[in-house]
Amino acid sequence: MPRNVIAKAKAEHAAMANEVPEKNERAVTVPKAAGGSVKKRAWWAAPLCVALIAAIAALYFWADRQVQAYEEFQNKRAAVARQTFYDGITVDGLPVSGMTFEDALSQLSARDARENASFEIYLTAGQARWRISSDEVSLHRNTETTLRQAYSVGRQGTLEDRYQTIQGLKVNGVSFESRMWYDHTAVRNLTDTVASRLTIEGNDAGVSGFDFKTKQFTFTDALSGQRVDTDALYNQVVGMLDAGQYGSSIEVSVIHVEPRITREQVAALYGKIASFTTTTTSDSNRNTNISLSAQSINGSVLQPGEIISFNEKTGQRTYAKGYKEAGAIQNGRLIDEVGGGVCQVSTTLFNALVRANLSIVMRNPHAWPVSYVNRGEDAMVNWPDKDLKMQNNTEGPIYIIGSYSNRSLSFEVYGRTLESGTLVDLESTTTKTIPPSATTYKRNTNLATGTEKTTQQARTGYQVTTYKVIYRNGKEISREQFYKSEYRMYGKIVEYNN
Repeated sequence: MPRNVIAKAKAEHAAMANEVPEKNERAVTVPKAAGGSVKKRAWWAAPLCVALIAAIAALYFWADRQVQAYEEFQNKRAAVARQTFYDGITVDGLPVSGMTFEDALSQLSARDARENASFEIYLTAGQARWRISSDEVSLHRNTETTLRQAYSVGRQGTLEDRYQTIQGLKVNGVSFESRMWYDHTAVRNLTDTVASRLTIEGNDAGVSGFDFKTKQFTFTDALSGQRVDTDALYNQVVGMLDAGQYGSSIEVSVIHVEPRITREQVAALYGKIASFTTTTTSDSNRNTNISLSAQSINGSVLQPGEIISFNEKTGQRTYAKGYKEAGAIQNGRLIDEVGGGVCQVSTTLFNALVRANLSIVMRNPHAWPVSYVNRGEDAMVNWPDKDLKMQNNTEGPIYIIGSYSNRSLSFEVYGRTLESGTLVDLESTTTKTIPPSATTYKRNTNLATGTEKTTQQARTGYQVTTYKVIYRNGKEISREQFYKSEYRMYGKIVEYNN
C-alpha cells in the first residue's frame, strides 16, 4: 500500500483522538427539559470511539504487513531477474557468477582453443619421431551445451521456487563439467601407420631354384624381421590422451622376429622325393613317341597348390611334333595311332607322383592290363578327354625330371622330402577274374576267299582294388583304398570269307 495512504490514516487517527474530551474539561451545559430535569450524555459514544481506534490500529497493522510483503516480492523478483549466471555456479572450474552467457562462453572457448593446440602425443623409435595432434585428429567439446545447462539453474518453476534455488546456490554452490572427445578412428589409423613403417617383414630361408642338369637346389638366406603390437600401441596412446598427458612421448616397443627356418635347415629338407622306372619295347616308333612325351614333361615346376595336366604339357600328339604311328588301344582293339605308346609315359609319371605322396586329381585305367606295371597301377591318357592330373599338396615347389634312354623310361620328383624313413608304395589285389567269352565269327567279303583274320584277341577281364600303403622304417603305418579298376573281358573275334 502506498506510503501516502498510511500517512493519511495516521493523521485521521490523531484527529479522532483529539476529539475525546479530557477529564478536567467543563461539561457542556445541556438545557433542561420541560419539567426542569437535565439530559445525560449518550451511552454509546465511548464504545464507538474505542472501536474506531481499534479498527484504525488494525488497518495500520495490515497496511504495514502489505508494505513489507510488497517490498519482499520486489526483492525476489529483482533477484531472479538477473541476466547473468547466479552466484555459486562454476563451469569447468571457472566461477561464472555474475557473467553473461556470452562472456562465459568467450572465456571457455579461449580455453578450449588453448587445450586443442596442446593436444598432441609424440611417438619415437630410435631417431624417428612422429606427432599425433589435433591437426590430424578432430576434437569435439560440449562447452556451449554445458554452459546452457548451468545458465538454466534457478530459471525454472514459480518465483518462490526460483528464489529458493538461487538462495541455496549461495550456500552450497553447483559445478558443471563439459566433456571433450576425439576421433579414435583417426588415432588408430595414425598408430597403425607408425607401426607399419617400423615393420620389417622377415623371411624364412627357402628354395630359390633348381638346376635340372645338376639336380641341385639353390636356397635363399633367412632374414630377421621386426613388428609392432598395433593394439598395444593404440591403447597406450589413447590412455595418455584420455588422461590429458598432452605433449608426452612414447617410445614405440619394437618386437624382433627371428626366422622359423634357416638356410641350413631348409637345405636338409629338400632333395629327391621319389622316382619310378619302366622298361619299353623294341618298337622304335613307340620309343620315339615315349621319348618326345617324356621331354614335354621334363623340367616341369609346380608351386604349392598348382595342378599339372599331362595333356596340357604334351599337347596333342601329331606328326608335326615328330610323333609316329605305333600300337594303341582304341575301343577294345589294338590299332596303330599317332602317338601310340605315350600311355607308358603317363603311367610311369603316375607311379612316381604317387610315391612322392602327391595328390592325384584324375587317373583312368586302360581297357586291359598293361605289361609294364601291375594291374590297377596304370594311367591311360587320350587326347583330349582322358587325362592324368596331379596337384602339388606340399609346402614347397615340386620339380619333375623325365628321361628316356635305351628302352628305359624314368621320372624323378624333387622337392620337400618325406619324413625320414618314410616310403610310399602301391599294392593291388585282383578281386574278380572274368574269363573271355566264346569266339565270335564274322563273315567279311572283303577278305580273300577262303581266308580268315583275327580282329580281336580274347582277353580276360579283371576287377582290381589298389591301395596306397605308407611305411616308416619298414613298418606299415597306413593303408588306404586308392582306386578300383575294371578291365573288361573281350571275346575273340575272327572274320572270314569262304
